[in-house]
Amino acid sequence: FISLCSADWPRALLGAMHAAPVVPAVAAAAPPPAKRIRRGASAFIREQQVRRSLASQSGDALVQVSDDFAEAPAQAPVAFAEPISVSSSDATEGIERYYDAATQGRRRLDGRSVAKEALQESKSAHEPVLLSSEDMGNDLSVKNTLRLSTSHLSFRWLRRLPPALLCQSQRAVDGAKCSPLVRDAVMEVCRECLPSLTEAPDKAVRWMDRITACMSWYQLDGPLRPENGLQQARAPAPTAEERAARRRVEEWDEAYRSLEVLLRQGVVPTFSIVTDRFTVSVFGEGSGPWVSSRPGSTSQQQQPTREAPCAVMCPSMDELRMMLQENHVPFEVALLRIDSPAAGGADGASEPKVGGRWPAESEAIVPSVHGSALVAAPGATAAKAPEEDTRAELWALRRDGESVVSPEDMLGKVVLSEALWFEGAWRVHALLDVLRQHFLAAPLPASPPPPSRLPRLISPSPFGHATARCAEVIKTQTLQNPTGGSVYTAELGGFFFPRQVRMLLEMLRVLLPSFSCAMLADARHHTGINAYTQLGMRHIESVECERTQGGCAAAAGWKWDFKLGT
Repeated sequence: FISLCSADWPRALLGAMHAAPVVPAVAAAAPPPAKRIRRGASAFIREQQVRRSLASQSGDALVQVSDDFAEAPAQAPVAFAEPISVSSSDATEGIERYYDAATQGRRRLDGRSVAKEALQESKSAHEPVLLSSEDMGNDLSVKNTLRLSTSHLSFRWLRRLPPALLCQSQRAVDGAKCSPLVRDAVMEVCRECLPSLTEAPDKAVRWMDRITACMSWYQLDGPLRPENGLQQARAPAPTAEERAARRRVEEWDEAYRSLEVLLRQGVVPTFSIVTDRFTVSVFGEGSGPWVSSRPGSTSQQQQPTREAPCAVMCPSMDELRMMLQENHVPFEVALLRIDSPAAGGADGASEPKVGGRWPAESEAIVPSVHGSALVAAPGATAAKAPEEDTRAELWALRRDGESVVSPEDMLGKVVLSEALWFEGAWRVHALLDVLRQHFLAAPLPASPPPPSRLPRLISPSPFGHATARCAEVIKTQTLQNPTGGSVYTAELGGFFFPRQVRMLLEMLRVLLPSFSCAMLADARHHTGINAYTQLGMRHIESVECERTQGGCAAAAGWKWDFKLGT
């Protein structure tokens, strides 16, 4: 730095440059390695053959193998690693027990799916066969709503039914002998709404009268029952209101008694007693037929008569069953059981009874005298006693309001019908007599508290003090079909007995080549009412009827499709 700052700095800089060492820019290149001669596999094989031949000539057993190549033996030994541990007999048994427990747990977890599959197989095996309009008698419930639908003709003629036909009794009107006013009223409706019926006036009058009969019924609403029964109304100086209340109760009693007499005479084919808690449907001569599912029935086809009527109470309560038993009114209960696909089922249970049903007399579900437990069914073996006791305890808890699910309910194997079946004149009339005393608050053994209002009485035929009612046409609509054309619908409300529904659909075939009818019933009073027919726990939800190429002269000329609901 001093030299550069001096005046002689150029000479000093030049001297420093000459004194610095000189580094070569590029090192001298090393000579390349000798090229390695690569030999092929054939050369190694020839070398091996030469060495083997020399060894065989010299008698030397050991042959030196080249490090570059060695031929593998024909069968090379495979060496496995030693196991971590070797299980003893006790450990093996423990593993087997573990797998058994796991298998049982898996079976329990799959119990619901197995039961569901068994339910589907049972449904397909016991599917009811419904082919014609006569099969509609298998549904014993009284419908509250009918919804008609077709693409051929409007239902607005239902609003134009002549009032003169609504006042007629439930019998077909002879077209040649009917009143001229009735005939003119019918023909006026036909000219405006049904022009195809104007060609035969007599047939048109009879057809429309039958349609009206299918939409009519007779009804008597139950009055309020006096708090102290009829004793208060029979006081020495009753008031006007008490006398009127007594008269209403007496009229109801007379109407109830008239139904019993008309049933015995064969005039009333069927009637229903509708209360707030249950419904009693009575079937006599003129109702049915249906296919019976009771194993004890003498024939599969069942049709009530005057001498052998039948009745169904649905649903039934414990106090009502106790009252009927204490008053010597026998009845039957259906225990519906699903047929398992295997002999032992999913959990090793025994096979069900014939037809998947367990018929039992009244003692099967009536509470015992020792409490609310249920008495075992007659004929039950001693081996079934613990199972029956467990089921009785579960049912007792369920009646107390507890949410209880039995093993049968979990697996879907047993479904208890809440309907009671009464067959025969003695049983049916004994039932009606006991119920009458119960409704009127007469003293009865083991009778529950009577209802505050007497039940409603309905029948398709007239009876004492009853008034004629006609179905209400709630609405008629014309809708546009997305595929083209129009769809005509109508909704009817009222009470429609099974035979009335069947006759109505048969009469509609005169006008409509195809139509459908959806049916609704009060599920609170009719769930399980078909437990004694081939429908079981199901009911007819809708019907589709279509004319085939065979024409409408015979029953084979129509196709009936039924949709069932649960």
